[in-house]
Amino acid sequence: MAEYEVKFQIRVPSKRNPKSGAVKYAPSGYVSTPVKVTASNVDEARKIAKKSDKISKAKANAARGLDYDMPQPRVSIKEVKRVSGGGGMFKVDGTANQINKGALSAVSKKRQMNKGGPVKKKAKK
Repeated sequence: MAEYEVKFQIRVPSKRNPKSGAVKYAPSGYVSTPVKVTASNVDEARKIAKKSDKISKAKANAARGLDYDMPQPRVSIKEVKRVSGGGGMFKVDGTANQINKGALSAVSKKRQMNKGGPVKKKAKK
C-alpha cells in the first residue's frame, strides 16, 4: 500500500436554467490543502479521499451558504500524486533499476531518434 496526496476543489452551484433546470457549478472560495490517504492504486485513493472527514467538512461548510432549493456542492479531484511506498527508486543494493535508468536518460534517447536510431522512415514504393 502506498501513500497518495490528493488535491481537491469544492464546486458550488452558481446558477440554474429556469427552463431546463440545469445547474452550472463554479469553484467555491475554499482553499484546500491536500489530503493524504493510503491506498493500493490511484483510483482507490480517489474513492477514499472523497469519503474523508476533511472533504466532508469542506462540503458541509460550502453548503451552509446556499439556498435551500439549490443542489449540494460537488467535489472535484484535481490531482492525485504518489508520495511514498512500494516500488522505490533504488534496489536494495543501492543501484538504480532499469526503468529508472531509462527515464533518466531521455536525452540520449532523443539523440538516438534524431540520428535515425530506433525510428526510421518507411521507404516509398
